Amino acid sequence: MNDTLLRGVVLDRASRKKDRSVSITFVTDKEQTVQEFSEIDALLGTGGAIYYKSGGIISAKEQKAIKTAKIDNNSKSKSQRLRGALYGLWNSLDTSLDFETFYAGRMEQMIGNVIGLINDIDNDLHRS
Repeated sequence: MNDTLLRGVVLDRASRKKDRSVSITFVTDKEQTVQEFSEIDALLGTGGAIYYKSGGIISAKEQKAIKTAKIDNNSKSKSQRLRGALYGLWNSLDTSLDFETFYAGRMEQMIGNVIGLINDIDNDLHRS
């Protein structure tokens, strides 16, 4: 499977999500063959990076730079990733709590767990 995709597109719309991520929709600027569509379909659900250039043509130099670029797909901080994971958990649970209340409760629970571990280690050191 080819893990890259290069198409002429029109930026159609963008909308902010509850977790402050952004959904971006592009539409190809011309009809796609069955083969071209299958290349897109094979990449659905995968993570990646996007390079968008307004005005169309990407030069050969730019294409080479894109192919050789080292891209960090974990550009979010660990706290942002934790908040996102907790949001996913909250979204999958049947709860009447709003997300901020759920988040605050889970964070306090995790902080309590860490403090408990510290206390256990301190107690073990004092027994020795």
